[in-house]
Amino acid sequence: RENLVGGTIPEEIVLLERLETLELSDNEVGGTIPTWIGTMSTLKRFEVFQNNLIQTIPSELGQLTDLTLLDLGGNSLTGTLPTQLGRLSLLEGMSLYDNPLDGTVPFEYESLSRLRDLYLDKTDLVSPLPLGLCDLQLRNFWSDCGEVGCTCCSKCCTDDSLTCL
Repeated sequence: RENLVGGTIPEEIVLLERLETLELSDNEVGGTIPTWIGTMSTLKRFEVFQNNLIQTIPSELGQLTDLTLLDLGGNSLTGTLPTQLGRLSLLEGMSLYDNPLDGTVPFEYESLSRLRDLYLDKTDLVSPLPLGLCDLQLRNFWSDCGEVGCTCCSKCCTDDSLTCL
């Protein structure tokens, strides 16, 4: 973290067969999130926030069934949220803030029963929010409430503000 690492995520990482944490946050990592990350079956934490990652979130991340933390915040990821992330039954934290993601939050995310922290603020996501999301035991749920119509968010953010209330 904060090592001034640049370039793209190297494919050689997949050779680390027992890797549980891949943490490249606060660096200059660019390019796309490789689809082969989804084959890293022992991965529990994938943290690449505050980098220069672009394009879409690969649906293959939904194959990381041991994942407990997914932090992709503060990049330039676009497109819609993959429904396959709803398969991550052990997921406790998901941070997608500060990315120009669009569309709606998939209803499949209602099944993330272990999820405790969800950060969807500073995105272009819109209503409707899946009703079951508010039934989860979330301790932190940050969102752009005006756009997604969130009634259970712990913090509401606006596009024109650097703070969330």
